[in-house]
Amino acid sequence: MSGEEEQMDVDNVAAGESSGATGQVVQEKTLKVHPLALIAITDHHTRVVTGGSALPPGAPVVGLLFGHQDGLTVSVLDAAEMEHTFASSSSATDPSVDFGGGTEEEQARHKAGLETKISLHRKVFP
Repeated sequence: MSGEEEQMDVDNVAAGESSGATGQVVQEKTLKVHPLALIAITDHHTRVVTGGSALPPGAPVVGLLFGHQDGLTVSVLDAAEMEHTFASSSSATDPSVDFGGGTEEEQARHKAGLETKISLHRKVFP
């Protein structure tokens, strides 16, 4: 292999592509996380785990990630914690129960809260 061909391979890898074993070009996915999003995620996780949240310390940490996708590159720019409940085991098999469990009123309130967070985020970051 000549030096020129090797240079081209290096350029492809730097551009997010690599050569597979069969010689086909494979594009790699890239995830970029903004420091503010990382701080929001770790802060929420720490508060839940240490008991500084209304959630029990063993509860799963759930939140919203805000960002955009450009081809195979995903950029997470911000994150927000999310209030959640999970369906009971009896309603988990019922397809009429939406994610989140609870009564229809609780689900509607939960959905409205999520829509408000998304709307506010879009106003700040158009």
